Amino acid sequence: MGFIVFEEEAFNYLDAQLENFVKRMDRIRERSEDKTMNKWLDTQDVCQTLNI
Repeated sequence: MGFIVFEEEAFNYLDAQLENFVKRMDRIRERSEDKTMNKWLDTQDVCQTLNI
């Protein structure tokens, strides 16, 4: 088994970035829980929605 060592500052930066990511994902999940998925989109619907 090996060890990986890196600076505390780098670890704190990574920790903060990961925490921000988790918070953003939680907000997205909370918004999507309010909506019900009544209709599935087919490929054409998705392309029209994305204007592609």
